[in-house]
Amino acid sequence: VNYYHNASAKILDGSKSFSKSRVGVVNLQINQAKSQHNVELAHEILQIFGAQEKFDLVTGQPNYPNGYADPNQDPLYPQYKAELMAKHIPISKIENVMPQHLSQTMISDATAKELGWSLF
Repeated sequence: VNYYHNASAKILDGSKSFSKSRVGVVNLQINQAKSQHNVELAHEILQIFGAQEKFDLVTGQPNYPNGYADPNQDPLYPQYKAELMAKHIPISKIENVMPQHLSQTMISDATAKELGWSLF
């Protein structure tokens, strides 16, 4: 994973990773907490090893059910953790927040299977 930051940019282009070549470029915001950098780095590393995005590429909203940490929670919102491959915690059907720390994320069964981690 290449660490790249541009001191003159407020918002950087999206991070990219490619599982076939095992290469990733992670663009991090300077004004973003370093603990949030860990979330972005972990997300891209898992993608390099075969995990798939679990959020809508247009809206950024986590996909239901695989992009939710607890898709069976009642009530469904707000969720309290992010599925790492969704990168955000859904707080309503149309709103989400970035986790502040890796401890606010988890890896779903679907992601574990994509990584070959499933025991079943």
